[in-house]
Amino acid sequence: MIPRLISESVWKNLTTEFSIIRTNYRCESPVKMYYELFAITRIHDPVAMSREASKVASTVGKLILNNRGLVRNITSLGPRPLPKIMTKDREQHFQGFHFVMGFDSSSAVQQELVRTLRRDPRILRCSVVKIDLAKKLNASTSYEKVFNSVSIS
Repeated sequence: MIPRLISESVWKNLTTEFSIIRTNYRCESPVKMYYELFAITRIHDPVAMSREASKVASTVGKLILNNRGLVRNITSLGPRPLPKIMTKDREQHFQGFHFVMGFDSSSAVQQELVRTLRRDPRILRCSVVKIDLAKKLNASTSYEKVFNSVSIS
């Protein structure tokens, strides 16, 4: 397991909040696809980066839930240096906080989510990948597949 710099209680509260909403929420849309969102958020304050990243993740999750989506899991990858200096809104960033979120939604909601995240000044980069669960027997996330198959000695 990769160590997280965000406290476990913050991420557990965030994931339990979404799991409670998920159990009480019934979806009425007939076509749902499973997507994974990979996002890099800016680190504005290095001391409070865990709170800042959890606020961004909860905002993204609430945006998905408000548009009749369903959040399955959130994985914090922690702060990491960026491969190159990235510029967003006339600010240059050399490190960012990475997280992965798995969610179910329609394609229209996914497109609106990407459009909204690209406008958000707190998100440096985001990428959404559609995962076809019908053809695969292993329904874990791509992050779990990579790190569970590689043994670190």
